[in-house]
Amino acid sequence: MKLNVSIPTPEHTARLARALAALWLEQRRRSVPGQAEAGLPWVLLLQGGLGAGKTTLTRFLVESLPGGERAEVSSPSFTLCNSYACELPVLHFDLYRLAPGQWDDDLAEALEMAENGDLLLIIEWPERISNSLLPAVFLHLNLLTETDGGRGAVFSACNDKRGPEALRRIAAEARAAGLRAEGLSA
Repeated sequence: MKLNVSIPTPEHTARLARALAALWLEQRRRSVPGQAEAGLPWVLLLQGGLGAGKTTLTRFLVESLPGGERAEVSSPSFTLCNSYACELPVLHFDLYRLAPGQWDDDLAEALEMAENGDLLLIIEWPERISNSLLPAVFLHLNLLTETDGGRGAVFSACNDKRGPEALRRIAAEARAAGLRAEGLSA
């Protein structure tokens, strides 16, 4: 399943990030640490070309979390990973500099922690990870540059039965934030 959300301006991107942050924060407050539950996956795979807005979306998302206003969000292209100490801890990986198929032990540990619901894991350039190493459950977001200069966000259902419900929740939050959300096609 796919959900398309129009984010033509940085303000629209910020609205989408705030909507996502609200969903994850609500889920975090309801959850028991160490136990994953139904809802949005704790792993966000961010795909898109150079300059598509992956780090910008991450910055808006982190800044929307309690404690995130103090974070200095930047691209971890050279450090591989940035950590943000928010109410919902966030690890932000950028795999652009890794060779396709190359693996990092810190990423393996972060994936395990995220699968347990202990943190939100954001991975830029996930196509550099072998499919066999991807987590069992994730949310995929492809950021596209449109011909008019705006942006589009295409969410794909995660790898389990939670996918359709997760996308419906994202669509509802996006619409509540005044964004155009269409699709939910198979």
